[in-house]
Amino acid sequence: MQIRKEKLTPSLVTYYKDPLVVHQGHMQWLYDINGNRYLDLFGGIVTVSVGHCHPIVTAAATEQMNKLWHTTSIYAYPSIHEYAEKLMSKFSGNLKVCFFANSGSEANDLAMLLARVHTGNFDLISLRNAYHGVSPYTMGITAHSTWLQPIPTRLGCVQTMNPDVYRGPWGGSRCRDSVVQTNRDCDCSEGECKACDNYIDQLED
Repeated sequence: MQIRKEKLTPSLVTYYKDPLVVHQGHMQWLYDINGNRYLDLFGGIVTVSVGHCHPIVTAAATEQMNKLWHTTSIYAYPSIHEYAEKLMSKFSGNLKVCFFANSGSEANDLAMLLARVHTGNFDLISLRNAYHGVSPYTMGITAHSTWLQPIPTRLGCVQTMNPDVYRGPWGGSRCRDSVVQTNRDCDCSEGECKACDNYIDQLED
């Protein structure tokens, strides 16, 4: 841990008084340097995983690494074409073009740029307590004080309340517009949803 403190950026916090030092992972399990096994329900925090060292993923990655690691995009390579075609077959409508990025921050950077260029509108809305990255661009729509720096990154960016039917000021069991449902009592009458309008009014204010 001393090397970590001296040689790595202090932004890499561990959150724990006694940090877990992992050594190996397999499927849903993590193992520390003392051989203790842990059921991993964390999944990389802000990433989605199919498990550690999943044999199918490992085999596909090994096959590719044994063939070609990295080259510039100005050369054509069949694998990226095959992947794009397979990925786009899962989508409907006009979602037929891929733009691959290296990280979530980079993807969000691109999305912000494309939205502004395509619409001609500069303002962006994001939800409070949302994390979208800490690049100079995405820091404007990230709404976590722990990830913000005292520099002007919020130009054109506005945060609004998260429509939360569990803990928000409005909504509950009768919220028809909610992607999730809760048992919490709701002020709405059967067949109507006041929460949606209340959240929109709050944003407009």
